[in-house]
Amino acid sequence: MEAEEVIDNKLYTIAEIKKFTEEYIQNKVRFQVNVKKVEEKNNWYDNFCTTCGDEVNIVAERYKCETCKRNIPYPDIRFRLAVVCKDVTGVIAMVFDEEIYRLTGKDVFDIENDDNQVGDGINFPPMLKSFENRDYIVTLLIEEKNTKKSCSVYTVYALDEPVEMLGNHTPGDTVDITSNADSVTMGIDLLSK
Repeated sequence: MEAEEVIDNKLYTIAEIKKFTEEYIQNKVRFQVNVKKVEEKNNWYDNFCTTCGDEVNIVAERYKCETCKRNIPYPDIRFRLAVVCKDVTGVIAMVFDEEIYRLTGKDVFDIENDDNQVGDGINFPPMLKSFENRDYIVTLLIEEKNTKKSCSVYTVYALDEPVEMLGNHTPGDTVDITSNADSVTMGIDLLSK
């Protein structure tokens, strides 16, 4: 029987996450941030081996998987979007990957072949820039490299929009429903008084 996945339900701050030590390795933690900047200088996707799933490199004008030791005719392409996020305690660099597909309903192939997203002088898809200045609840998988401070970029495990607070719902005054043989009255909200 597999162990059940445990996600800490506390919402941490960026300052708290940056102080995590080895005891947090492989823990999934949540926090709420605002995406301050989507990095346009880096490529927004990477190429991956269709067999093992590792990243491939271009060697002699061909895609080559170093793990499988073979050439890949056409690699799988996946999102790899670098972002800078903030909360009231600081800033943090993260990489959004497959969560982009879940939120947009589009994969890299869809965006690459959409003339409104790339081509004709558009270097970076506007759809991906739309993540900027929006709030998200982020779940991170804390890795050893993050706790040892050898890497300050965190990989997003899950990305969700925060729950909207629509205010308190308090019903207006109502009239009781009564029924007798001669008439029937129904309770209605008296909001239009």
